[in-house]
Amino acid sequence: MIARELSPWLKRAGPWMFFVVGLLVSSYLFVITPVSIVQMPLYALSLIGSAVLARLFLPIRQTIPKRRRGRGPLVGWGVLALVWITVATLGRVSDALLPIVYGMVGFPLAWTALLVWELLWKTKLLPCSKCDTFKYFLRDKRNWFCSNCGSKYSPHRPPYTSAAEGWQPPKTKSEDRR
Repeated sequence: MIARELSPWLKRAGPWMFFVVGLLVSSYLFVITPVSIVQMPLYALSLIGSAVLARLFLPIRQTIPKRRRGRGPLVGWGVLALVWITVATLGRVSDALLPIVYGMVGFPLAWTALLVWELLWKTKLLPCSKCDTFKYFLRDKRNWFCSNCGSKYSPHRPPYTSAAEGWQPPKTKSEDRR
């Protein structure tokens, strides 16, 4: 079976595409929010609260195999569902609490922005000599480690291709036997 691998440019563009989709969803939700609700201070507090909830929903630290354990999010799916159901119920009970409901549109924007920050600024896309492909590397103290196999990045060991050849897909086991 041939292993399918995305090219490095597509791996670099992926987080940006994800961010654009989240930005479009959030901007649509902001546009449908009535102007009278946007002017209320409770709306701004709800935006801030939903951004904090989005941060608590993301993992605190990612796992590096054979190196360090990750720390999960402080808020799980159950708590997030409970918060969303409670906010939706409050909006149906009283019109005075509608700014809180509309303020939850800050969650998707904050969540996608935080995910892109995690992928683009806390990781690097580098060639892994052990995985024989480009992988995201995570920093632990001063060194970078592969998020897939846990090997340390070494710029002195050349990857499987030279820069002049460009990116080549990794060899399969049947090609190695020839």
